[in-house]
Amino acid sequence: MGENGPVRFLSRAWLAHLSTVTSTASPATTLSVHQRVTGGPDGDVDYTLRVAGGQVTFEPGPEPPMST
Repeated sequence: MGENGPVRFLSRAWLAHLSTVTSTASPATTLSVHQRVTGGPDGDVDYTLRVAGGQVTFEPGPEPPMST
């Protein structure tokens, strides 16, 4: 993912940065992955990686699974 620069690891800005720098996906691909990182610089962090409609996003917090 390259250099994070001044973006603090696991912050909302970090999640937004990941969304910006990741490539697009096939429009037919759907994926939702929830991850919990413990012991981060600001404590525990939950986020969801979502791939849908050709877009890759990283969102704060756990989200309900995507329907198929």
